Amino acid sequence: MSGMKKYFKIKKFMKYSLKEYAVYVTLAAHADKNNICKLTRAMISNLSGVSDLDTITKYTSKFEKDGLLVKKSGFKSNGKKYVEYQIVDQSLDYLTVTNKLFGGNPKLLGFMCLLAQNKYKNTNLIKMENAKLYRKMGISKSVFYIYIKLAEKEGYVTKISDGYKLNESVFPSLKSKELNIIQEKVESIMSMDSESRPKKMLLEYYNPLTGLFSNNVGNVLNFLDYCLSGVPKHTKAETKEKIPKIDYKF
Repeated sequence: MSGMKKYFKIKKFMKYSLKEYAVYVTLAAHADKNNICKLTRAMISNLSGVSDLDTITKYTSKFEKDGLLVKKSGFKSNGKKYVEYQIVDQSLDYLTVTNKLFGGNPKLLGFMCLLAQNKYKNTNLIKMENAKLYRKMGISKSVFYIYIKLAEKEGYVTKISDGYKLNESVFPSLKSKELNIIQEKVESIMSMDSESRPKKMLLEYYNPLTGLFSNNVGNVLNFLDYCLSGVPKHTKAETKEKIPKIDYKF
């Protein structure tokens, strides 16, 4: 995920389409430490899945009008025009997202951003029936079912009895400080010998290619601490039972 933030914030409740949110989240994820995104339209197109470059220009102008970014243009030394996007940091009504969102199908970028806006408070649970959910998202029933099946297949969301559970490693219910701690602990375990017990345990529930944790993990920090403790030797069935579960407070 070179050139991307580990985590970033996007504005919620903007009533954008799936493609609009896909472009917006692409810009926010690729902004530097000064919140400036320098992606070209071609790069934005490739990452977001929105193929028409003029459509991207239309979207970014809309974002500027809505106060989400400021566009700055100029000319390079070779005479070519460039555009930079100053992303406006959000302090209210925002969604925290990690760069793991970009580990799968780009068609899911906008859908997952819209879906995650319906999670309950600071959890990764969406307790809502499908009909109410797709109406709130502003999409049709058929589109919802196409994308939710794809999202489940890609590991971004899991169906539960009363709704859905978002993947914690993509839409964390943690603060930015805790996200940095998670990254450090994962890197520490991944640097261990391939035969070490902590690394074997981590790789049962973590995909290093996508950066996604299995939803069976529960609380990611507790799970990583469990791995780093040396993972007391148990059978696989016993070990799964001992993985700490997240404690949600409603």
